[in-house]
Amino acid sequence: MRITAAAALTALTAAALSVAALAAAGAAGAAPTAEAAVAAQPLQRSAAGMHTFESLALSPDGARIASVEIERSFDSPAALHGPIVVRSTADAHVLERLDPCALCRYAGLTWSPDGRELAFIGSDPVKGEAQLALARGTQLTVLARIQGVAESPRFSPDGRELAILATVAAKKRTGALEAGAPPSGEIGVEFDEQRIAIVPERGGELHFVSPAETYVYEYDWMPDGRGFVGTAAKGDGDANWWIAELDAFDIGGGSRRIASFELQMSVPRVAPDGRTVRFIGGLMSDFGAVGGEIYEVPIAGGTPVSLTPGFRGSFTSLTWRGSRFLATAIVVDHATLLALRDDAGHTPQPLWSAPVTARAGDADTGVEVALSADGRILATAVEDFSHGPEVLAGPIARPRAITHENVSRTVTLEVQSLHWRNDGLDVQGWLIAPAAGGAARPYPLIVHVHGGPSAAVLPIFGTDYSLYTSAHEWVARGYALLLPNPRGSFGQGEAFTRANIKDFGGGDFRDIL
Repeated sequence: MRITAAAALTALTAAALSVAALAAAGAAGAAPTAEAAVAAQPLQRSAAGMHTFESLALSPDGARIASVEIERSFDSPAALHGPIVVRSTADAHVLERLDPCALCRYAGLTWSPDGRELAFIGSDPVKGEAQLALARGTQLTVLARIQGVAESPRFSPDGRELAILATVAAKKRTGALEAGAPPSGEIGVEFDEQRIAIVPERGGELHFVSPAETYVYEYDWMPDGRGFVGTAAKGDGDANWWIAELDAFDIGGGSRRIASFELQMSVPRVAPDGRTVRFIGGLMSDFGAVGGEIYEVPIAGGTPVSLTPGFRGSFTSLTWRGSRFLATAIVVDHATLLALRDDAGHTPQPLWSAPVTARAGDADTGVEVALSADGRILATAVEDFSHGPEVLAGPIARPRAITHENVSRTVTLEVQSLHWRNDGLDVQGWLIAPAAGGAARPYPLIVHVHGGPSAAVLPIFGTDYSLYTSAHEWVARGYALLLPNPRGSFGQGEAFTRANIKDFGGGDFRDIL
């Protein structure tokens, strides 16, 4: 639905006036209206939450899906325990259930190249220990134990070794917003060091590859298995991601710079021939909030060049499947999977798109899918404002829902994706209201602006870093919600994301009001 700026302003003004009228009626001692009575009641959080499918991974042959399945409450954002469940892609039949550690949080699920083994990380918060484990069916082997933090396990191309990002004696979990041990001694001297480490697939001693005093954020194997490419920075990992470089690390411990970049880099992926690296580059507010254009640089070093200048969307993940290069993106109000054609313009070709949030792996970009080795089968966990997460799987052009764990929790809402223009820019946002009466009826309005600002509101059933109360819970109390994606957001190209530089509270505020 497209509306003019004037119509949007009229609708928002009417909603705002309804709030003012309710307040005035209360102040005058008038009998409260039904809407006023509802709005005045404290919000009662739902004890029931939703069933989630986290760290989702698809086997190379596309026949099995592994994920950490958790019954997550809306009342607690804390990480909860749940088992690793392996299901059939055909009908979601449970094939295996793995839960070797009663207190651990599982993550980093990844299949071996031949699909016979599933690696994962189990983190025990009581022991302060991370385990790299390998499952062959229901047979489990612990390959390595790290006193600290570990994440992102990746098999070598030949499947004989596993790499991880490990932080020994970590003072906190990975992430700038995680609570840490109180600093002591000389401040600014000792920092956590997240390093690439490898271990044989049959177990053995952990061998660190990347140098000390260097914090590695993300990495990818070289096709020959003799080294890695990663984004990295010296010093405090929490403070320096914004200026990270693209580096190469060889198995023997050597390292060199491939490229520096004026903005931020995420998701480095080495081409199958080992000659170039592609990554997502752009203005990003925080590590993990990924969006930008696709850049390429020679592995020998050089200046990164955008392959997708002017793309009207924000890329969120990248992967090679043989010689085929695929990417996911936020395209205005849709999660989209695209293939980059091997032509002069690297034209993005849409393969699948839907107005949903799609999650796979450990990324939390809001748009991520898992693919089979040949790139023909897709799997992802999707949700929207009315429906809780379900696993979508099948051929990439026509995947279907194979699970039905949250069907009983479906809620009926009036949801509109609004589009308007302001200052010559196209702006998008979500308007959510009770289904009875829809958006045409005046309701007290909550305008919720996402953080970042390099981020985007996508349709979610639960809560996220910004929306601490789910949309349907507010609507159940009689409110309408406007969730705008003003300039500075992802989803409409890099120029749109950069449009609020040195203008916070200026143009972005005008986009909303």
